Formats: sequence, structure tokens, C-alpha cells
Amino acid sequence: MATENQKLIAKNVSKNIRKHQKISISKEMRKIGYSKSSCKKPDIVLRSKGWQELMEKYLPDKKLAQVHQYLLNHKDWRAKDAGLDKGYKIKGKYAPVDVNIITKAKKLKSIQDRLTQASKKNE
Repeated sequence: MATENQKLIAKNVSKNIRKHQKISISKEMRKIGYSKSSCKKPDIVLRSKGWQELMEKYLPDKKLAQVHQYLLNHKDWRAKDAGLDKGYKIKGKYAPVDVNIITKAKKLKSIQDRLTQASKKNE
């Protein structure tokens, strides 16, 4: 069963979605009194059994799948796509992204570009 804190987080996230504001589980955790160190790990909430129960009640996978199927066949999909994306994020369904790999790849590309420019100047 979901804790009162988990219910508060879900309620606040839902309000932000309705207002078309950015959602942040970490910020909502901090607002209701989680410690700073806990807020750095929103998976504490997202992976909990209580949170999963809340999400299944209010954002069931079946409903998300129906909207997703609808989007695949619809021309004007932007608004619903944003809602679907947020739903998947809230439920923690996206695979984690290794930011370090992306950052290192960007730095490598930048270095390569500078070397290319420098070699062209020397020609």
C-alpha cells in the first residue's frame, strides 16, 4: 500500500502535469520532507511497491498501451505524445541513460573537430 508521502508526490506531480509544468520526482520529494541525500535517488520512490500500486491504479499499463496504439495511427499526435511520455517517465518505464558516455562522446567529437580545423590551418 502506498505511503502518505508517495500519495503526496503523486498528487503534486499530477498537478504539475495539468499545469504543463516540468515534473521532477526529486523536487517533489524534497518539498514534502525527504532528506537531500534521498532526493538524489528518486528510485527510492519510483521502484517502491506502493508507488507501483499507485501508478497501476491511475496510469495502468493497459491504458498507456491503448494511447500508444492510437498515436501510431493518428496524424495529430503531439499533445498526446507528451502525455504518454510523461506517463512512462512517472512509471519509471524508460531504460536508464548513461550520461557519462554521452558526455564523453560529445567531448571526443569536439576534440576531433578542433584537430580537423587545426590541420586545415596548417595546410
